[in-house]
Amino acid sequence: MMSKKHINVHKTDVEGEMACHKFRTKDFRRSFCDGPSVLSLVNVYCIIYLGLLIIEDDIQLGDFLRFIREGHVSYGNYKRFFDEETLTKVVNWPTTHGTMFASNTFRQKAAKLAQFIEVTGYVQKPNLVELARRYCEELDLPEDIFDCVRRLILRSPPGTNFTKTSKQIPNYEGRAMCYVIFVLKLLFGL
Repeated sequence: MMSKKHINVHKTDVEGEMACHKFRTKDFRRSFCDGPSVLSLVNVYCIIYLGLLIIEDDIQLGDFLRFIREGHVSYGNYKRFFDEETLTKVVNWPTTHGTMFASNTFRQKAAKLAQFIEVTGYVQKPNLVELARRYCEELDLPEDIFDCVRRLILRSPPGTNFTKTSKQIPNYEGRAMCYVIFVLKLLFGL
């Protein structure tokens, strides 16, 4: 049992210089380091993505990942946000060397973060008809194809609800694009 004096010395040891109870990296699990309670670059982008879903913006996850890939949103080079004198070990963020996360794992992390900060009730499902319209226009497809896609979405809407117990945020873009591809296969026999 630790004495009261020893506990008081620990309270004043803000630099962690006492050697009696040093933390080792194996004391922390990977789930803690990657969890929603730790502010990491991916969690910052998950907060932005959740914000885009909450305000029902036209920017979807694919657009957001494209912005990162094209360099419009910084992912691999966060050092430009700090002074030149700031050392990497002071910031305590690992260097990413241009690595990119996938849509599936990003949606899983965003779902964990939404459950952690308790905003699952505010996350809105985008309008799949408008999303399909956008994809048909980007693919320069005729208006008749979009009309078939719209009818199909309205006739059999997909179950894309995000709840408190969901493991990941549904792939809204994938669902909308599936309807477009299905109609193209159906009409052209692809």
